[in-house]
Amino acid sequence: MTPLDAAARLVGLQAQVSRDPYVALWSRLDPFAPTDLAEPIADRRAVRMPFLRATLHLVTAEDALTLRPVLQPVLRRSFHSGSPFGRQLDGVDIDEVTGFGRALLEEQPRTRAELLPELADRWPDRDASALAYACTYLLPLVQVTPRVSGREAAGRRSPPSRRGSARSWRPRPRPMTS
Repeated sequence: MTPLDAAARLVGLQAQVSRDPYVALWSRLDPFAPTDLAEPIADRRAVRMPFLRATLHLVTAEDALTLRPVLQPVLRRSFHSGSPFGRQLDGVDIDEVTGFGRALLEEQPRTRAELLPELADRWPDRDASALAYACTYLLPLVQVTPRVSGREAAGRRSPPSRRGSARSWRPRPRPMTS
């Protein structure tokens, strides 16, 4: 079984920490090499995204587009009831916030910190962090590559993650081989 097949069969692998899916696959597949997973991530056939209970999971690109909308009501409910950020935004039109955030993130992938000044300018009387969390929690976003590398798999600290629209981060065509 390939790592991509395993991710599809399991409907995602815990990926809160970049190396988690590597360890999960290493313990399930024989043989397994880190490049077996790095390649599908690099060519966008697999992505890390908030998925189950807003926890980052590694999923196939197909599952990202198919299943994430099914989970959206659960994520919205948990943001408003179980998240301190949701409670800080009582009275704010969340659809307006996420629409504004979606436009920014479709323009180019950004870190949460890069969203803050844009959101603070638009809603100066609201907590910019809570607004940014609304966008990164509620929108179907993926952590864009390069994010997972050999260094991360080895457990070294990685740079802040950039997030982009799941729809715009589609699989790249595979190069033709002669």
